Amino acid sequence: MSKLIQCSFCTEKLLEGQEGLKLKGHYICQRCERKIINSTPQDKSYFLLKEKIKNIWVVR
Repeated sequence: MSKLIQCSFCTEKLLEGQEGLKLKGHYICQRCERKIINSTPQDKSYFLLKEKIKNIWVVR
């Protein structure tokens, strides 16, 4: 039985094993993954996304 996991970016709950990305033990749903990939420095959300990724890397 699959367990529920939560996206570290949007907090959406999904079943483990669904499409998405796992980064240092943090799950990023497919929708947020696309936002990250398609964002540019000109987008309003770019710096927020960048900070969230940074926070994942520095969590110990």
